[in-house]
Order: sequence, then structure tokens, then C-alpha cells
Amino acid sequence: MVRPRTRASPARAARAAFALTTPYVYEELVVHGGLPLSSAARIAVEAALDAVIRRGSDPVRSERIDWTKLGLRPPAN
Repeated sequence: MVRPRTRASPARAARAAFALTTPYVYEELVVHGGLPLSSAARIAVEAALDAVIRRGSDPVRSERIDWTKLGLRPPAN
């Protein structure tokens, strides 16, 4: 089973997750919305995960990461 929610590139998925977890989101939820920080953090993290990862799917486990397939360069050793 494929874990990503969409066929978006890793860069696009990262941008979506970042956008949903910026300080502005916390400010809106905590300062203006009156939520406790722990609730705001949970809401933001769940929204970011839901935007990127399909719920109920299992992580893809591998002995080796195929960085090229992910559109990334292997890390320097």
C-alpha cells in the first residue's frame, strides 16, 4: 500500500506540511481562538499529516532508500 496521500512531489508535500504548521496557525488557534497550546499543536500536526499521508496506510519499509525515486539526492556521507 502506498503511504503518500497524493502523487505530489516530496517538495510539494513538505511545503504543505510547513504551511499548516507555521507560527501563524498557532497564533490563530491559541491567541485568537483561545485553544490550549497542546490542542492547537495536535490540530496543526494532524492537519499536516492528513494533507501528506493517507490515514490507515502502513509505512513503506525498506533496507535502502531509493533517493532518486523520491526526486532527491542521496545524503553525503
